[in-house]
Order: sequence, then structure tokens, then C-alpha cells
Amino acid sequence: MTPKPKPKTAPLFEARPEPFEVFRVPTYERGLLCRSSREAYDVFKSFEDAGSEYFLVVLLNPKNEILGVQYCSGTIDSAAVYPRQIALAALQTQATSLILMHNHPSGDPDPSLCDREITRQIFKMAHVLEAKVLDHIIIGRNS
Repeated sequence: MTPKPKPKTAPLFEARPEPFEVFRVPTYERGLLCRSSREAYDVFKSFEDAGSEYFLVVLLNPKNEILGVQYCSGTIDSAAVYPRQIALAALQTQATSLILMHNHPSGDPDPSLCDREITRQIFKMAHVLEAKVLDHIIIGRNS
């Protein structure tokens, strides 16, 4: 009897939304340089038309090269975002900076009260880790 192969665990930067979700995963090249919020937006803007809300954390090294991306999927109007999971991703990739991005399926790019609160919590968490949150970009069709 041949042994079953061990399941491979994907590195954090390859985590993706579940395959049944209708969402075109943004493509990026590990090591791609993000010198500005605009460059980050250009790389990940493809999820502006997603029917559900998604939250991305772009993990960067000191040269602002992408180390990985953490994806948090959600529902029509919210995404499950946990600062402790972001902290774990930052520690595992040794990220020194983060760019937060999420879409609003409604198309309205204005931040909600919940958006402001989670951003505040992530800023506090990043400060404890001695990492920087460079920006929180909200993508909507009216961006």
C-alpha cells in the first residue's frame, strides 16, 4: 500500500479566496515594488467589480517590495478582518510596512465607521510590531 502524499500548505502570500467565489484574484509578482499608493491600486484594482467585499493586506519589506498579500473575503457589505491575523502575516513574512486595501461593492469609496475603526486597530497593532501602515485604500467604482 502506497502512503498518501502529505497535503501541501500554501505559504501565506499565496492564500486566496475560496474557488467557488466569483472573484478574479489580483496578480502580482513577489518582489514587485510599490513606491506609492497609486502603484498599489494599479496592481490590485481588479477586485473593484467583485460582488462581495474583500480586504487585502499588502506586506512590504524595507524597500517597499511586495513580500506577500493576505486576503480576507467577506459578504456583500463586510469582510472579516482580524488584526491578530494581520500581525501573524506581518511576522511570518518579516514585513516592515503594510498597505491596507478593500473594495466596496456598492461603488462608494467613502470609509464607513467600521472601516475607520478597523484601520485604527490595525495602526495600533502595527505600532506594537514596529511596522508602518502606509495607507488604507478603499476601491469603489466611483474612486
